[in-house]
Amino acid sequence: MSMNANITEMKEVVPPIKLQMKYEMTEEDTAFVCKSREIIQDILHKKTDHFLVIVGPCSIHDYETAI
Repeated sequence: MSMNANITEMKEVVPPIKLQMKYEMTEEDTAFVCKSREIIQDILHKKTDHFLVIVGPCSIHDYETAI
């Protein structure tokens, strides 16, 4: 039995620099990222009672169930 029995294909991971060159960030994008990081920091430092959930793309198989 092969060690890779469940692997059907492999793709090269695109380096971040190539993505940055292909998809330029707008000022709106940059503001969104900065604000999101600030919100996450506030949650981690318990400055807010909001709840943070981090879910990877392969962890969600059924959107409705996850919600």
